Amino acid sequence: MITRVVASATSWQRVPFSAGDSILYVRVFDTEQFGCLKIGLIPQQMEDKWFIYYEEPHLYFHRSWTGQPVYRLALRTTQNGAEVCQAL
Repeated sequence: MITRVVASATSWQRVPFSAGDSILYVRVFDTEQFGCLKIGLIPQQMEDKWFIYYEEPHLYFHRSWTGQPVYRLALRTTQNGAEVCQAL
């Protein structure tokens, strides 16, 4: 069994997300998918281009090399997982 470290804002050097433009993105995640999203992604090698972490209710996407913020999703918990309620 592989144990993964849950990513947090302090897991990688990053530029904080301050503002963004709204984009149309509609998606529903089941419970298992939502669980994976909440774990996030901490880059392990140069080929890993993303740093991703979840701080309720937001899922943040940063470029790993520069730490620049790219996307932020607001997720609403549902009975069967979660759904995107805002995408920037």
